[in-house]
Amino acid sequence: MISAKGGGSGGELKNYLSTLNNRSPFIQNLILTQYYFDLVHMQDYEDNGGKIKSFLNGLKHVTIDNEELYKYELYLLLYWISNNLKLKSLESHYKKNNSTFLGRLNEFTK
Repeated sequence: MISAKGGGSGGELKNYLSTLNNRSPFIQNLILTQYYFDLVHMQDYEDNGGKIKSFLNGLKHVTIDNEELYKYELYLLLYWISNNLKLKSLESHYKKNNSTFLGRLNEFTK
């Protein structure tokens, strides 16, 4: 993943994101989620314009095949973005619906 947070230039990031259409829908969502995760940190935990919240809401209804190797990485990123932006309903959704993997979060978020 190329990101500005990791030192990638704006041009490198733009070129990388332009390749998304050549990837599976799951990989597209995973890459965009990582991009938004980094963006949230770079924008001091703000979602100016609500684009990230809209993205998170859209993924609430996406079914992910159990065979996807990075399924839980995606879920974890979605949870942390929601948490970082203080979007409590989305945070609860991703925490509840992914409790198999995220069960240990209860220890850290009490």
